[in-house]
Amino acid sequence: MKASQHPSPNVESFTERREKPLRERMPQVSAWVDDLRAAFGDELINGQIKAGIRGEAVFFATEGGVELGTRDDRPGVDVSYDVRGDATVRRLP
Repeated sequence: MKASQHPSPNVESFTERREKPLRERMPQVSAWVDDLRAAFGDELINGQIKAGIRGEAVFFATEGGVELGTRDDRPGVDVSYDVRGDATVRRLP
């Protein structure tokens, strides 16, 4: 996260993050990451996730108020999935 950015109010506090494992707080994202690891390999996917955590805009995921990685603020496309797995695609300005 850039120094000028502030997390949204629905993002969990540091204390809440310590109480539950990430897999429990982000089960859909965890399943998606598992699929990516199966398709592309642990090393590649883990490297992208770590780079996102370090501040590179190469990985970002959010679920239930939990955010992981770094948002890419450049214009592009936002894809989100509902609980049924249906995708919503929005073109960003």
